[in-house]
Amino acid sequence: LMGLPKGIFPIMPVTWTFTTLLKCNGSQKKVCITPHQVPIQPAYAVTGHSAQGETLPSVIVNLHEGGFAAYVAASRAHTWNGLSLTCPVSMQQLNKQKLTDLLLEVSR
Repeated sequence: LMGLPKGIFPIMPVTWTFTTLLKCNGSQKKVCITPHQVPIQPAYAVTGHSAQGETLPSVIVNLHEGGFAAYVAASRAHTWNGLSLTCPVSMQQLNKQKLTDLLLEVSR
C-alpha cells in the first residue's frame, strides 16, 4: 500500500455476520453477531541449535550468517517448496571465512 515503508505489510481485520438463536427466560431470541478478527495463524520460532535433528514442513530462514548455521537452518525443511528465504543470499555469504582460532586448532 502507498505510504507504508518497504517491507511493511498491513494485516487487515476480517468481518463477517451470522445469526443465531439464544434461549432467554424460556423463550428464544434471534441475535445477529458480527465478529471482527485479525487473520493471523499461530506459529513458533526455534534457534538453529534447537532445530538440529528436526525436520519441519516449512521454514522461513535468514542465511546471512553463512557456514554451518546456514546449512542447519536451510536443511530443516522436508522439501525445497517448504524453504523460504527472508532475503537474497550470495555464495560469498554462504561460504563464510573460517575463524582464525579454528584454523590454528585444526593445524595442530
